Amino acid sequence: MLADPATRELLCYRANQKSVAGQLTDIFDGDNYKQLVQQGLFSNPNDIAIRLLPMDPSIRYTNKYLLQLAILPGPKKPTHLDSFLISIINELQDLEAHDLVVKHNGVELCRFKVYLLLASGNIPAVADMAHIGSHTSLFGCRFCETKGKCPTNRWHGMYFDDISAQLRPLEDFKVGNPLKNIYQPSIYTQLSTFSGSSFFVLDELHLIARGIGKLVYNLITITLIKETKFYYTHPDSTLNTTKYPFHIPRADLVTIGNCITSSQKYIPTSFQGSFDNVFAKINDTRAVD
Repeated sequence: MLADPATRELLCYRANQKSVAGQLTDIFDGDNYKQLVQQGLFSNPNDIAIRLLPMDPSIRYTNKYLLQLAILPGPKKPTHLDSFLISIINELQDLEAHDLVVKHNGVELCRFKVYLLLASGNIPAVADMAHIGSHTSLFGCRFCETKGKCPTNRWHGMYFDDISAQLRPLEDFKVGNPLKNIYQPSIYTQLSTFSGSSFFVLDELHLIARGIGKLVYNLITITLIKETKFYYTHPDSTLNTTKYPFHIPRADLVTIGNCITSSQKYIPTSFQGSFDNVFAKINDTRAVD
């Protein structure tokens, strides 16, 4: 990518990005990245912050710029994730310590280092990478040491109401702390950029809301009566009354669900995602569906 002048220019986004006080528009506005810069990292404009973070957010997650290193075999997840990650971690350690030189016809085009700023996934995947127990366990929060409480009126669930609990110390990720649910050191602590609990983030689609599918379903199947009125405000602050704009008759939703199911055999394998009838089991529908 750095050998190509076009993509090399795109990768300069990180070095050229200007942070504005009080505004968080990208990871480069955050304290973790700024602390790494103060420590002497990212001194070269060509240095790369991965997950392809040097590029503008509008293009960095498109397939054209996606570098897929490995696909873990299925159908079940690996019992020892670190054994799959260790080779990648070893390479990253080398890339953050020594310059990678790009040459064309013997002429040096540029040299740079590579730094991993974060690791992400869904909740179970992040727990595996951080070696933290279940998010429904007694110390289930991966950020702080709040102690969970079980409700007295139901048999399941864990609630974390201590908002003053201290953050998990960096040392716990390096050596482990089984008493606080970190059952062994995280392999990512071998990297110079490791920042603690904030190093592990969730994919965007897992941050929308819990049970978003059911909420959307309730939104479009609301029971209406003739006297129901809905109001919305114009930019000039005047109110307007209208019919509810989101209602879809349940019979139409059944038809839509059946069409989704019957279309599965016509959908190319290049399309990712679930094409099941989301209305048949709405309680199990995920945000990504």
